[in-house]
Amino acid sequence: MRVREAVLALLARSPAHGYQLKLDYERLTRDKPVNVGQIYQTLERLQRDGLVEREAGDPCDRRISYRVTEAGRAGAYECLLDASQVDRGGNSDVAAKVLLAVEIADLDTLRVLDAQRSALLLRVQAARRRSRGSVPSVVERLGLEADLAVSEAELRWLDLCEQELKGGA
Repeated sequence: MRVREAVLALLARSPAHGYQLKLDYERLTRDKPVNVGQIYQTLERLQRDGLVEREAGDPCDRRISYRVTEAGRAGAYECLLDASQVDRGGNSDVAAKVLLAVEIADLDTLRVLDAQRSALLLRVQAARRRSRGSVPSVVERLGLEADLAVSEAELRWLDLCEQELKGGA
């Protein structure tokens, strides 16, 4: 999801100022960094397009809050319901590294598989450990499960690669 669509959807939830949108974006994308300047630039474009508007606020408050317009709300819902990007795939760093390693003749690809597998297992273990003893929100819990599902899928794919490279299927 692009920053534009994410900001619009976040504002469909409730009005917010730019820095809060930055924090919410990073929380929902599980720490994918975004520059606050990009957030404000996006807000300006959304405002220009009639999708958001500034809220009237205290003139002494430096933070400017924005709210979604009806057109913006419709756009946010349309974006969230659009499933045309589902098949994008192929953005895995693990897959890219393994596929490149296969093509390098003097590199032991199984070592690359083992290194990636070890890193993924550590990531899964750390995530499970962090979730113990806390009561995460629904969004935090579902985000964690999404991350774990991707890591576990990559682990299964690494097992498949190992079978293939060893000559068995």
